[in-house]
Amino acid sequence: MNHAAQSQETSIQTRKMKTLATGLLVLFVLLINSLACGGNKAGEQMPSAMNNTTGPTSIAHEATDEAKDRYTVTLNINVSKYNIVKENGFDIIEIPDISYTMNESEPMMPYMHIEYELPSSTRDVIVEEVIRIEKNIGFLNIPSLRYNRSTYAMELTNQTNISGFYPHINYSLYVSPPINEGLCKMAYVYIILAKFNPDTGATRMLESTKINLSFEAPITLAIIDYWTDRDEYFVEEPITGNMRIKNVGAETLTGLTANLTLWNAFGHLVDFSLSEPFEILAGETINVYATLTGSYPVEISPEPYVTKMSIIGYIELGNAREYISINNSN
Repeated sequence: MNHAAQSQETSIQTRKMKTLATGLLVLFVLLINSLACGGNKAGEQMPSAMNNTTGPTSIAHEATDEAKDRYTVTLNINVSKYNIVKENGFDIIEIPDISYTMNESEPMMPYMHIEYELPSSTRDVIVEEVIRIEKNIGFLNIPSLRYNRSTYAMELTNQTNISGFYPHINYSLYVSPPINEGLCKMAYVYIILAKFNPDTGATRMLESTKINLSFEAPITLAIIDYWTDRDEYFVEEPITGNMRIKNVGAETLTGLTANLTLWNAFGHLVDFSLSEPFEILAGETINVYATLTGSYPVEISPEPYVTKMSIIGYIELGNAREYISINNSN
């Protein structure tokens, strides 16, 4: 490997970006959503300097109740500062804590993603760009990536199979299947931060965008995670269950309690405890807990034991389980 290729490889590997596999997955997600993406609204303002370092800011949970069981969350993104770095004769757009598209023979462009937890019952998730403002930042020499099959590494190159501004879309959405043992889903909104035309070198930078993420959620409480303070206990030791929950709706949920129960291997209820009543504001994420005081019988049954925490409102809004061990010897 020559020195230039080695330098390129090292630089690519040390830069904050997704792996090639992740980059390809992201692009696949972008492509399957391309028909639904909006057009550009390019501004004409030219920057006076290119030596800023602060990255994009994401603002807002503005949840609105459009119709029964349907909600919209507004995401406001502003890219106020960035940096243009020279590397092996190429121009790299640097914004802290972002990633880059990494597809062979295509320009290496910055993008960011926002993660949003949703209840596992969520359906019909849609993303729409309401406003997009871009500005021209001049004519740059942004590299594409080339896979060197002799060194098994990605290298920078000016060879590309792209014509016109790239990426061809502004944003994309991927919704995961239920995760954390079915507790919740994750919505990933990918936002393109800059576009480059390899035919002319013209480059446009995102200044701001407003994106609406809408979904149907019959129950607006999302259970993000559940865990006990330990995995193993002795008889009569307190057991604390902890749950992280989020209100994705437009209204405050009030009069809630966390109900922690302990069940033996035969499916019999051994002990239970209720938390103090609490509320959770629209868009808020909180941790709640309840504790079993250790008053369950000394004569324990064979393992395993199961703890179950339920969030109770006017109905049960959700629950999660965790296996634990109880030792009858002190």
